[in-house]
Amino acid sequence: MMPPVQTYFVSRQYRRGMMLLKHHGLMEDVRFRYLTAKCLAEVEEWDECLTLLGDGELDDDMLQAEQHQPGLGVSTYAAICLLRGQAFEALDNRQRAIACYTAALQADPFCQEAFAALVDNHMLSNAQELELLDSLPLGPVDRWLALLYRARCKKVNWL
Repeated sequence: MMPPVQTYFVSRQYRRGMMLLKHHGLMEDVRFRYLTAKCLAEVEEWDECLTLLGDGELDDDMLQAEQHQPGLGVSTYAAICLLRGQAFEALDNRQRAIACYTAALQADPFCQEAFAALVDNHMLSNAQELELLDSLPLGPVDRWLALLYRARCKKVNWL
């Protein structure tokens, strides 16, 4: 079922993809719910996207239980947190967006899109950016990523 839906998504036929997933009752699988929510995001139906993904408090325990090794593939939980953050940001709820982007980074420090959203949109102060970097679960071999992220942070502490 996934290849036809992916084909619809890539060809920008988002509503057809959503209808196919809903028609076949595939919304129980987290990956299909994520794909449907991604289609909703592409057509900018942010409220419905958040309704489908949840508000981030109820089903996060199930998603966090996902065994994921940072840097080895995409974490479904991190991808969902990122999409929630984008939805909250589009709905002008910056505090919830910050929480979702931070959760995405905690789940998968390689989720560069979440870090970019936080830094490029000036959602955090310099101190908060540095605190976030220090809290990321990076191993010694991932020092390069910490240095890359630190280079993108604000350079000056404003009074």
